[in-house]
Amino acid sequence: MKRADLILLGVALLGGTLFLGSRHRLWPETGLELVRSASEVQTQAMVHRDAVGLDGDGWVAATHLDLDLPALTWLESTRDRDVVRRLLRSGTPLYTHSVQFKKPGHAGSVTVRLHPDLSLAGWTRTVEDDEKGASLDSSRAWEKARSWILLQCSEDLLDWSLRRYGRRAFDDRVDHDFLLERARPDASDVRERLSVRLAGAEVVEVRREVVVPPAFLRDLRTRSAPETFLRTLALTIFASLGCAAFLLKLQGLRKGLVGLRVPTIGAALVLVCLGLARVLRPARLVELWDPMGDRWMAVLRLLMGGLINDLLPAVLVFAFLAAADALDRQAPRHRGIALRNFLRLRWDRVDVGHASLRGFLLGLVAGGVLAGATWLLSWLPGARVALQPRGFFFYGINSALPAVVLGVYFLQIAMVEELGWRHFAGNLFLRLRLGPILAVAIPAVVYGASHAGLDFLPPAEPWWARVIPIALVGGLWGWAFLRWDALTVFLSHWACDLFLFNQPRLASASTGVWLSALACIALPLLPAAVNLGIRLTRKARRIPNEDWNDESDFDGTDPVFDPESAFDPVDEAEPSTPEEPEDEPPSGPRN
Repeated sequence: MKRADLILLGVALLGGTLFLGSRHRLWPETGLELVRSASEVQTQAMVHRDAVGLDGDGWVAATHLDLDLPALTWLESTRDRDVVRRLLRSGTPLYTHSVQFKKPGHAGSVTVRLHPDLSLAGWTRTVEDDEKGASLDSSRAWEKARSWILLQCSEDLLDWSLRRYGRRAFDDRVDHDFLLERARPDASDVRERLSVRLAGAEVVEVRREVVVPPAFLRDLRTRSAPETFLRTLALTIFASLGCAAFLLKLQGLRKGLVGLRVPTIGAALVLVCLGLARVLRPARLVELWDPMGDRWMAVLRLLMGGLINDLLPAVLVFAFLAAADALDRQAPRHRGIALRNFLRLRWDRVDVGHASLRGFLLGLVAGGVLAGATWLLSWLPGARVALQPRGFFFYGINSALPAVVLGVYFLQIAMVEELGWRHFAGNLFLRLRLGPILAVAIPAVVYGASHAGLDFLPPAEPWWARVIPIALVGGLWGWAFLRWDALTVFLSHWACDLFLFNQPRLASASTGVWLSALACIALPLLPAAVNLGIRLTRKARRIPNEDWNDESDFDGTDPVFDPESAFDPVDEAEPSTPEEPEDEPPSGPRN
């Protein structure tokens, strides 16, 4: 092992230790058991089947975790974190497990809401207008609602104040709507709202929520405007890079420098990842399913509807890969060879194995940089770190196969961003002779700005502070791109994301969930494992292997370490016929 690799290993161990050691400070948890299996939650919901109107068999169920984000943000902004945790443990309805039931041929649906401890929080049963029922007066309806909620939810409505009452008469029944409020006994300035609806004599809806002061919501909208604008501006720059990549791709095709096979594989990989992430969200599938029709229609509707949105990142990946490949083939050092081998499943190549190992270690370094920078920023006046999970953390929690969904979703995220910010933009800025410092710094700063509006990244306040750790990580990946290659930073980004967004699952009390999270985090090491297996098999069969220490991809002059070196000027000679280039860079001097 080379000295540089030993240094990387040491720094990676330090970074991983720093990340894990600061997890409870920088990604604090609620203290609630939120990662539960769908079967456990659905079984508990079925305990209340008589109360919520789940008559008969044949119901199809799906579960997801909900969060009242504005209410949680208000509580965190006005109270100490321990106080917020006590409110959550006492049953304040912020995190709830929602189980939606539908039955083929049944027009309505039933949604059961459970507290994190799986006690009943409320329910909603849809009722058609022509369904028959009783016609109660307001007093009898109120007594029915009060007795039913006391029985099912152990909640006495005597300490609730009626804020609004509505009555609606149909041909065969009368519906009643009650809106009540109260101050929570454990926090007098926190008010709860309870919505109760009766369809005839049946209580078909009980919904609780925290009342967030309108003044806070207006202030939140005002404060979020700058971060939203900055993020939109950064994403517009990223989209502009995509347009530039498309134009350079056309030029590369004209010169015979661009093949279409690898970009097509990359774009297809993005579509497959996003399609899997959509299909493995059962709650979304059940939500889209009209039980008066077939379920397979809901699946196809989700895929076809999502395909429209998924085409944009797929097209960006296609353009970035093609354009970066053209730039790479004209550079004195070729940083895209291992990436092309990876996408074509040539994992027996040494460069793919090296990138897998180094990328994983570099992901741990990135986690340490993120943790260290965030810890320093948490000492700023008014700084606040938010409770988790929220935002992207729900992709794993609300999926049928969390390890698979987290793996494929953040695979395409890492591919889109690293191909754009590093492989294309880095090569482009070097091609424009801006120098290695600007080739690293410019994409890193804009990359950090593109994350300004993601409040699940620490620190939550001030909003501009969360740009700094992401920009530093982007700078680390930019340096790694110049030092090694595109596949290394792509796998490093993937490893860092998996390390971060598996945190709720690593904190689970379930050994199976914990082991599944570890396996998910290790996914970027899969190419190295395959490479090692192939090498051992060949050795056992006495088939020659590539020298593990061979790094011919990195031979030759590099603009990073030799400022006098520059890219060859674009050859404006007669264009050649576009062909699929070979996997290796074009012949010519590399020294």
